[in-house]
Amino acid sequence: MIIYSLPVIGALIGWIGACLALKMLFYPRTEKKLLFFSVQGLLPKKQPALARTLGRMIAAELFSMQDLTLQLKASATSDAAMTMVAQRLEEAINQKLPPALPMLAMFLNDGVKGKIKGALLGHLQGMLGELTEMLSATLEQDLDVEAFVEKKVAALPVDRIEEILTSTMQQELKHVEMMGGALGFVIGVVHLLLLTFAP
Repeated sequence: MIIYSLPVIGALIGWIGACLALKMLFYPRTEKKLLFFSVQGLLPKKQPALARTLGRMIAAELFSMQDLTLQLKASATSDAAMTMVAQRLEEAINQKLPPALPMLAMFLNDGVKGKIKGALLGHLQGMLGELTEMLSATLEQDLDVEAFVEKKVAALPVDRIEEILTSTMQQELKHVEMMGGALGFVIGVVHLLLLTFAP
């Protein structure tokens, strides 16, 4: 009678095997010696290589200092940024300039203030663009994106990587477990049929 339980046994073995395979992606964290061979989770073992690969890929394909420079320059001279600069200039002209230059305050009507603000604003807009380019060039020389990413990924705790992967791929991991059980069930059915109808 036990022969008819082969599909159930196969499903159980397939499900347990899939669960173990998924666990072995992360465990054991450190290398363990078992008789004549050693065992370690795939991710802990390959984390340094993964870090190097990610560093190279991000530096070569995903992160461009030129793109960053253009974005920083656009942000630094955007309408929103220049509106804020204009507000600060107006505050400085109205509040800081008169106490610093009392004689000049006599000639500061709204028209003169507007001309001063306009002249300084145009100058500052160009200066902000140049400053952004200079800072970006310095950053490009000093920042090795590949090494930076590699160092960060290599230092990331495996617990955290496991948490990220299992939370983002929870449904897919469940599907892998179910597929393992389904495959085991099919193998059990085939085995049952072979035993039942074999000559």
